[in-house]
Amino acid sequence: MNKIIRLFAVLICMVVFSTANANDLTGQTINVFLGNIDKAIVAKNTSLISDTLSEHVIIVVNVKMQGQNRVLKLTKTEYVSMLEQGWSACKNYKYARTNVSIKIKSNRAFVTSDVKESMTVQGKKISGISKEETTIELVDGQPLVTKIVGYTSM
Repeated sequence: MNKIIRLFAVLICMVVFSTANANDLTGQTINVFLGNIDKAIVAKNTSLISDTLSEHVIIVVNVKMQGQNRVLKLTKTEYVSMLEQGWSACKNYKYARTNVSIKIKSNRAFVTSDVKESMTVQGKKISGISKEETTIELVDGQPLVTKIVGYTSM
């Protein structure tokens, strides 16, 4: 009987340990998560993008355009609305993320990447290159973006 109890206890510990590790952030889980975000962006699916953002996400966009610098601080709602408005006004939208670097510390993933976007708005081609710093954390066991800081040149 003691052997059965010990075996049962070991099995429970193994299940708990494997479940805990399944929720850990790893390079692989972050790459899959980023891939899903990129697919949602290419599809211009703001609902899916919204689902990847924490409710209290911090979003800061530093824009340099025609020699002028501007800083935008956005809430999740403002950011999603801005995407919807921008995408509804553009055609031929193209997006690519490159030079991805992932560092995981204290169960937070810090991702840096380059993002290139181009589109046509009112017949005028617009393109931009951004450096993005993104923080991804587990929130209730799910990876969510908790911070985005972008540096964009247009």
